[in-house]
Amino acid sequence: MKSDSVRDHPKVEERSGAAGGDADREAVFAVLSQLVGPLGRSLPGPVEIVLHDLAALPNSIVAIEGDVTGRRPGDPATDRLLETAASGSFETRTGYRTTSPSGRSLLSTTIVIRDAAGRPTAALCINRDVTDWQIIGSAARSILGENEAGLGSGGSGGVGGVGHNERNTQDERSGAAALGSADGGEAFVHDVDELAAAVLRQAVAEQDVPVSLMRKAHKVEAVRSLKRRGFFMLRDAVEMAAQALGVTRFTIYNYLNEIGESADRQREDGKPPASSASSIPATAAEDPS
Repeated sequence: MKSDSVRDHPKVEERSGAAGGDADREAVFAVLSQLVGPLGRSLPGPVEIVLHDLAALPNSIVAIEGDVTGRRPGDPATDRLLETAASGSFETRTGYRTTSPSGRSLLSTTIVIRDAAGRPTAALCINRDVTDWQIIGSAARSILGENEAGLGSGGSGGVGGVGHNERNTQDERSGAAALGSADGGEAFVHDVDELAAAVLRQAVAEQDVPVSLMRKAHKVEAVRSLKRRGFFMLRDAVEMAAQALGVTRFTIYNYLNEIGESADRQREDGKPPASSASSIPATAAEDPS
């Protein structure tokens, strides 16, 4: 049981807890920072190891080994990590596919590290460029297809009536599908302005309507998408959203209030979140905001 003296000084207790948390964080990053270099030099390449400080978002990269995405310490998180931070649903993900800024196919893993209290503190990310391996695999399948075609019978020159030219075409398609099978694009950016522009493009494109033809409902849904993606965690986000959507800053604040009130009502009613505005009819005139 705590003594009365501790109960009488809650601020002292809070400071002590904060100090303990800071020490915990420092210990975590002291260990992880030492792992980044050796990991990057030990894993088969091309590979990149990135350490993010989640408390420093959006400019969260504190250490990096490798040059797969061309980023450096001090650069921002990706749009995917920003969205995860906005939702608060930090989970370790392994072996997911994405694409580098140069169009190379990456196999990525994000490991979430938590402090002693269970709070997400850091993210250790591994990005492996697997493009060459996929090309080799596609070539191997093509060669095997030719060998099978030589063993086949009939005028088609293939196995089961599939000619080797047709099989090669199928292999090329499967290779292309493998190269394009990323779990959606991921924005590997070098500054916050690039990150903001990428998230804005995604939110506007999601509406499938040019900004000039958007009604109020489209713009509200675009702002909803921006909020879900963590856009409003960025500096000057409201001003950038207003410019992109052709409205005032106050209109963006009004949209955010509407979204918040709508979410509150849905939680009270036990209803699912509002759907996208893709089915909203477009018109050249914007509804009053």
